[in-house]
Amino acid sequence: HLDTKLSHLEVPENHAFFLLLHHLSAFYARLFSLCAPMCNQEAAWTLVERRGEGNSEISPVLALTAAEFGDCVFYDLYHGTPLAPISSGADQMTLAFPIEAHGFGCILATPNSSANVRAAEEASARQRVLTRFPLASFSKTRNTLHSQQAPVPLSLPPPPSHTSAPPGSVIIPGTTSFQFTVSGTVIEPFGVQLRNSMGVDVQFAWEDFPRPEHTALLKVPSFALDRAPVSRAQYARYRESTGYIPADERGYLSDWPDWRAGDYGGEVHTKTPVTGVSLAEARVFCAWAGGRLPSSVEWQYAAQAGAVHHAHHRLALPSACVRLVENDFVPC
Repeated sequence: HLDTKLSHLEVPENHAFFLLLHHLSAFYARLFSLCAPMCNQEAAWTLVERRGEGNSEISPVLALTAAEFGDCVFYDLYHGTPLAPISSGADQMTLAFPIEAHGFGCILATPNSSANVRAAEEASARQRVLTRFPLASFSKTRNTLHSQQAPVPLSLPPPPSHTSAPPGSVIIPGTTSFQFTVSGTVIEPFGVQLRNSMGVDVQFAWEDFPRPEHTALLKVPSFALDRAPVSRAQYARYRESTGYIPADERGYLSDWPDWRAGDYGGEVHTKTPVTGVSLAEARVFCAWAGGRLPSSVEWQYAAQAGAVHHAHHRLALPSACVRLVENDFVPC
């Protein structure tokens, strides 16, 4: 199988290209290529120019066998142009196409049929618009796009304040100095400073740009949090009281035997946490119950019992409702 794939992509001796099929075998040079064979004798190659030298239009890049690709038409999908193969000897043909220095390429070989040609032409038309400017014309300076947290819809009534914990909840005492720290799974890059400069993930209100790791000393007002996740029995009472029917029923309470009849699975599931509701539906339920969803800061503060070194959740689950005050978090 590997030998067959390698025969699809031979390198002319006057070019030093680095070609890698989706295996661990490789030829070393300046062009990285990944071949993705598709059904009906189709194949696609994605390429990355790694040395910064580029490639002119008249210089052959791919060498193919006519026996395997003679009945195909070819497209430079990156630039959105058809390609005409050049015969280079018995049962051999080559494709020539441009690749910018440090640029990209994508070549499609597809059987010559009206449907395939039409689909390739439609994709090419879109791609010509996207690649009409060369990559070299753009700045190499990283400009991070800023993000802003969206407020909870104002259509929901604010939760009432309480002087004591409502039934089924516990008071989480406030603090003026909670060390909020969040970090996710690290793939790459491995340097914290570089990783946090790439503008990836979310941006909290106190941050200057998005990042995957967050830390801040925050003031957290006191609030009450349900001791347990919202149960199926609680949600069934809500539906019985409001007659709520979702506009989109796909996936809604999908593990209930018959949610329309209020059947959540019997007494054995009375305390089972409810699932299969959207974020908006969870917010509406909490408003009906006299609360709201906890913020990520509130949830982490409660789950860690206020201590940074507590890595495991200590109280309720995120689907619990918060019963008190606004989520007003600012750096100390």
